[in-house]
Order: sequence, then structure tokens, then C-alpha cells
Amino acid sequence: MTYGLEVMPTTNKDKEQLEILQKKILKQTQGLPCCAANTGVYVLLGAVPVEMVIERNMLSTFVNIARNKLSVEYHILSRKLAMKNENGEIFIN
Repeated sequence: MTYGLEVMPTTNKDKEQLEILQKKILKQTQGLPCCAANTGVYVLLGAVPVEMVIERNMLSTFVNIARNKLSVEYHILSRKLAMKNENGEIFIN
């Protein structure tokens, strides 16, 4: 359901609609009524909200790109690390 969303621009409305669909599917999977508490749905299956899944996938994608020694991101981060101050503080924005 969230495959590829980490590289697509999504609005809050899109995320809310995906969240509603996920809750509906999880409730149906567990045989719970529509009025069941949402926290119970997540706790019983150990599922996480859609927004967290998208953010985790975005970070994972960035880390994979940044670890590639041929990528621009790798060179930018390497340069930032080389230019750190005496306290070891690195400013990355």
C-alpha cells in the first residue's frame, strides 16, 4: 500500500486517506467492528501508522543513497565531516 511513496510528493490529505484505508483493512483483518478504538487496532497487530512507514522509508532511501560513494550526497557529507570545528560539531542542513 505504501510502496514507492517515499519518492513521491504526498499531501497531508493523501496520508490521511491512506491512514483511513489502513485502519479499515486492519479492523476487517482482525474481525473488529468499525467503531473499535484505533489504538487497539495498532497494538493488537503491532502495526504502525502510514505516515511513520513513509518517513522510515524516506530515511532508508536517503541513507542508501548517501552510502553510495559515487553519489553527490556522499561527497557533500564527506566534505561536511572534513570541515567540522574543533569541538567535533558538524553543521548539516
